[in-house]
Amino acid sequence: MTELTGRIIRKTDSGFEEARKNFNERIERQPSMVVFCQNREDVQNAVKYARAHQLPVAIRCGRHNYECFSLIDDGIIIDVSDMTTLHIDHENHTVDIGSGTQLIEIYTKVSQQGYGFPGGICPTVGISGLTLGGGIGLLTRYLGMTCDSLLELEMVDARGNIVVANAEQNPDLFWACRGGGGGNFGVITRFKFQIHKIDQVSIFQASWDWEKLPEVIRTWQNWGQTLDPRLTSIIMLHGPEKKEPGSAVASGLFVGSEEDLHQMLEPLLQVKPKEMKVNSLPYLEGLKFFTGDPEPDWMAYWHGSHRKFKNTSAFAYELLSDEAIATIVKHLEKSPAPDNLVQFETLGGAVSRLPVEATAFPHRAAQFSLQYQAYWDDDAAEKEHLDWVNAFRKDMLPYTKGAYVNYPDVDVEDFGDMYYGQNYRKLQEVKAKYDPENFFTFAQSIRPVKTEARS
Repeated sequence: MTELTGRIIRKTDSGFEEARKNFNERIERQPSMVVFCQNREDVQNAVKYARAHQLPVAIRCGRHNYECFSLIDDGIIIDVSDMTTLHIDHENHTVDIGSGTQLIEIYTKVSQQGYGFPGGICPTVGISGLTLGGGIGLLTRYLGMTCDSLLELEMVDARGNIVVANAEQNPDLFWACRGGGGGNFGVITRFKFQIHKIDQVSIFQASWDWEKLPEVIRTWQNWGQTLDPRLTSIIMLHGPEKKEPGSAVASGLFVGSEEDLHQMLEPLLQVKPKEMKVNSLPYLEGLKFFTGDPEPDWMAYWHGSHRKFKNTSAFAYELLSDEAIATIVKHLEKSPAPDNLVQFETLGGAVSRLPVEATAFPHRAAQFSLQYQAYWDDDAAEKEHLDWVNAFRKDMLPYTKGAYVNYPDVDVEDFGDMYYGQNYRKLQEVKAKYDPENFFTFAQSIRPVKTEARS
């Protein structure tokens, strides 16, 4: 009989309450135990133990899954967050990364050696979930999705066996793990990525008051169509109560000079902002402008002090019409709290250079992503915020397409089509090959072909 190894925390152990929680405290689960794996053998033992004892499992890395699919009731959380090795191969410009490593650790270590890494914005997200779902961030238009720089991965499958996947070895699994979402095929233990020399970057931030919101949205999305691929931009849109820095805040990171960035910003600044900042910084300092310094409580950064939230998503394949912009204004005006927002992030550039079928991430033709976000502290406010964010997404459906698997939402209907589009059938076939018994399962996991056929 296989025994558990690693750092094991059971219900009766001190530290269990902290160990069982994810960042989004809106969702509570009570696992039987949490196994903090220290190496791939610990992962293998956890999988085999769970099978032998007929216990369900959830796979966890950074605790940031919006719907807490990395938690489970009465089962085992297989947590890889202690697996944080990182080795740079300077000759080949690659990096081997343990599957539990947080982005801030990667950014810090690669930047010290003169490299950049195409990860996300939140510094405490784990590399596994980000990569497996695609990975959108501040270098997306320049270097592509996080998964586009992936060269190889190592995985423990549903039988506890080690599987290596790259372009030559198990290429179907390698394809599926670049956009197919976390927790579907097995427990990743190691990644190898291509890394890219980046030294200085230039950044900007501009803000506008509520009255200019429709004009700012039109201008930003039109400007985004012709952007230099070295520039990735985000715009955050709040309701009229958000006075500082403003109801609309656009920002971006450019791999180039401050002088060139000023020229690129001229079309956007035709709508005069209330405040404007442009600066040139070393790569890591430029990232920190967006991520902040996560010390001392890293997990508290991205959502501020709010520990309960509901975020959901969509993609804009076409420019938003006046009717779509009016819908955005209407919902922001009715927002139950000033911190609620919708955030757009430019795509295109390197993302759109690959065909839809090249990886499992299907939304390569989108012009930008949308993320609808609601935050609250008082449980009595939950329904109002949930109703607001769900209605916002649904009212925007005529103007948008799909959803992003890394921003999961249990209220998204037909999630297979929304997250994966035309790639879902192939993902089901890969699932049937590597996890035919559907051992790794959760509310929106990929179903093997045979399971789907019976349901």
